[in-house]
Amino acid sequence: MLRGYPSRVLTLSFLAIGAGFPLAALVARRRSAKTLWILTGLMIVAVFGLALSLATHWAGNRLVDSQGYAQTALGIVRLALVLFVFPIVATAATVAVLGNAVDQWFAYPVAVAVTALSLFVGLNAMFWLAYSFR
Repeated sequence: MLRGYPSRVLTLSFLAIGAGFPLAALVARRRSAKTLWILTGLMIVAVFGLALSLATHWAGNRLVDSQGYAQTALGIVRLALVLFVFPIVATAATVAVLGNAVDQWFAYPVAVAVTALSLFVGLNAMFWLAYSFR
């Protein structure tokens, strides 16, 4: 059993999406819009893979014993969708709209602000989803 593993993974995920993805999205957009959306798709696949791995007994999820993997994985994927995928798509859409027309020194703070705001909205949506469907 890996104690503390899920909390470390979630903390690193917040940092990677909050600070790393806006920068990676801006670099990808400088190449082309297609590269930006490929990067966005890869990040979404990585988030779903992370969610599915966090739903396992190996990652320390004790709900698997009582609820089963399918129900636990569905719940975690649903929460990952609003908590992580929403900020990724919102940031990618913002970077796509900004395009190459604005300066990089202006675009990065705007992208980070959109990511932070969408993480906040996603966190509130996650709490609402968690307590609405018992």
